[in-house]
Parts: sequence; structure tokens; C-alpha cells
Amino acid sequence: PSTDGYPVLLQIRRVLEDAADYDEALKAQSEQPLTTSALLTHVGTDNDQRVVIERTATRSALRWPDGDAPLITTNDYRELAKPQTSDEVEIYETTCSRFDYLTSFFENHSPDTSPTNDHLLYALTEPSVIQSITAQHIIMHPASGRVQLFAPTRYLT
Repeated sequence: PSTDGYPVLLQIRRVLEDAADYDEALKAQSEQPLTTSALLTHVGTDNDQRVVIERTATRSALRWPDGDAPLITTNDYRELAKPQTSDEVEIYETTCSRFDYLTSFFENHSPDTSPTNDHLLYALTEPSVIQSITAQHIIMHPASGRVQLFAPTRYLT
């Protein structure tokens, strides 16, 4: 953590309110010192406007998808640091397996077809992906401006 940077959520809000366009937002999210590390999925309205911003308080790296391949963000760094797992903390127990499962799940997906919410939720609730700390799934469609929130069934019973 760093006391010299912006809190991550405040920085996201600043960018949403003040950035004129995708490129300005990307620059702000990549360069502004933060109080803590974060992984940000940064998307615009066009398919080529998709990138994961891997952040520490003072450094950043951009991870772009390979062409039209799906952009997958899990709780691990892949550019700033090598992915690693740990049996001591749940969030790190399955770090690589979540990324690997989602990559495999979408490897034959056609970029000409948007996956349905059911398809996405099926992938996100797969036992090798979902965690006990998962509180919600948010599916966003930036080109249409649609945002939907889904709660895991364990919270609905």
C-alpha cells in the first residue's frame, strides 16, 4: 500500500466522470499512482478497446487479448509478475486454474457471436472458477450500455 496514491474506487469514479474518451481513461488508469494494487478490465465500445490493466501502487502493465480472443481477468497478474498459487489463502488457491478454465471454456467462441448471459454465468459458476467469497457476477455490454448484476444462488435461499 501507498499513502501517496488515489484509492482505487475513487480513481475509477474520477475516470468515469472526467475522461473524455477511451484513450484518456486508459492513460489515467495506467499512470495515476494508487494506494493499492488492482486489476482493472478496461473496455470501450469497440472490440479492439479491451485490455487488462495490471496495477501496483506505482507501476502498471497492459495485457491485451490476442486478436478477437476473449479478454479474461482473474485475480492474478500475468504481465507484472508470474502467476502463482498458494494453499494458504483461498483467493490464491485456484488462481491459475480459474484463468486456465475460462481460457479453455471460451477458446472456440466465435467473435461474431456474443455469448448469452446463461453461457457466461455457467462459466462463472463452475466449481473451478467460483469462490466462496464471490458475492456477485456483473455482466456488462459496453456497446449497448447494458449492465446486469447476478447473485449466486447461495445468497437467494
